[in-house]
This record gives sequence, structure tokens and C-alpha cells, in this order.
Amino acid sequence: KNGKAIDIDTSNVLAFSIKNPRDENFRVLGIQLRYADGLSDCLISIKDNNQKSIIEGNVQFSQIGNRTNADITRDELPVNFLLLNKKELMIFVTSNKQKIEPGQVNVTLFGKMEP
Repeated sequence: KNGKAIDIDTSNVLAFSIKNPRDENFRVLGIQLRYADGLSDCLISIKDNNQKSIIEGNVQFSQIGNRTNADITRDELPVNFLLLNKKELMIFVTSNKQKIEPGQVNVTLFGKMEP
């Protein structure tokens, strides 16, 4: 779904979600986080539909991701979980010193489809 702007000093806002639209389960083996300059101290939390944490608690962007313009081509966080068919991951963000505009935070999932 499209993201939304997040104001300064806003905690745990559902920024966007990633839905598995297929009729197959998706085995997620890696998550990549990219963010705009100046957002490294913002916090992220990723949960599934049942509010189960994929990334436990709130973690700084800079701990698990890189700036959008970084010279790194692939830098995924290794994970291993199943995103069931028609389910979605919810990306919660806490802003600190800067407003976050749509498109300034990107999450990519790596993995494979499973029956």
C-alpha cells in the first residue's frame, strides 16, 4: 500500500504494509531497509497480521539498513519466516527529528514462493 507522511516526534505509526497477493505462501529469507539521508535515528518495527514481531521492538534504521544513496548493492537482514497467502507485513515507524515523507523509507523482501 502507499505510504503516508509521518510527523516529527511521532511514535509507532503504521507507515505502510507489504501484502502477499498470491495464493501461495512466501518464505521470507531477507529484509532490506533503505532510507533517505537524515533518517538514520528513526525507529522501525515490523509485525505480521497477528501483531507478531518480525523485528523485535523498535530498532534504529541505521542498525538494520542503509541510506538510499549508499554504495551498497545488497545488504539484507537475514530472517526466516513465512508470509502466508493474502497476509501482510505492517511497517511501523517512529520519527525523531525529521518528518518522513512517502517514499523516503523502502523495505524489500527476498525469498521464495512455497506451496
